[in-house]
Formats: sequence, structure tokens, C-alpha cells
Amino acid sequence: MKARFCLVCFFTLLLIIFSKSGISQISTSFYYSSYSKIGVAYNFSDRLWSELRLYNSDEFSDITSELILNYNVVKKERHNIYIGIGGMIKMDYGALVIPIGTQFYPIKDFKKFSVHIELLPTLIVGDEIQLNSALGIRYLFNNRKEKNQLID
Repeated sequence: MKARFCLVCFFTLLLIIFSKSGISQISTSFYYSSYSKIGVAYNFSDRLWSELRLYNSDEFSDITSELILNYNVVKKERHNIYIGIGGMIKMDYGALVIPIGTQFYPIKDFKKFSVHIELLPTLIVGDEIQLNSALGIRYLFNNRKEKNQLID
């Protein structure tokens, strides 16, 4: 429980820092599942984005990281469907991860906030395969279109 509290505090701190700095195309996310995750993402374009995620078990010393490259296969006004590939590094093993998910924009005229649902097949080095899923939220800071409108 203490570890989850620390992750939520870290997520809140990132949210405050990025919202004050005006960095474009960066987002933060929170995933709720058996292992709650926080993430920081960078959008290279409307379709291609990467994300660094951190999570742990009940002990704060057991931090796991994932680095993922995602591609929006379907991009609509109210939702995106994406697939990606990446790696997971844990203290005692590594794995290949293949996220498949969707992001919904619940507020029509506010695209900075989204809700996402993700299925995450994980191929652990060796022979084990895990199937994880998560529900979460994402917040995008100063997207490029808004920044360009402010300059014009």
C-alpha cells in the first residue's frame, strides 16, 4: 500500500511539473490493474508515440520499467485504437510486451484528457507468457495544434 501511495505522489508531481513548464506533446498516464502503473509519453506525431511506464509490487525496491513504442491504427474524433511493441525490465528478468488498446475522449471538446483500456500480452524471456489488462487515464500537455494557434 505504501508503494502505491508513492507512485501516486510521483504521478502528481509529474503532472504539476509538466503543466507548469508548457512542454508540448508530453502526456502522463495512470494505469489501474493488479500492478498500478504510471507513465510519461511523448507523441512524435498524431499516430506514433512512445511511453515509459513504471510500476512495482508491494515493495518499493522492486520497480519494473517498460519502454513502449505505440502506433494509432485507428484515429477517430472520439477514440484511438493502438498497438505497440516494447520491452520490460525487472530485477530478475526481461520481457517483450505488445500493448493493444483504445483511448476514449469522454469530453468532446477537451482532447487533452482520455480514458484508456489496454490488453498487454507479455512474453517473458524463456517460455512464460502472461496476459495483463489495465484501465487508466491520460492527460496530454499543450498539444501542437493548440500551440500553433497561439502563435498565429
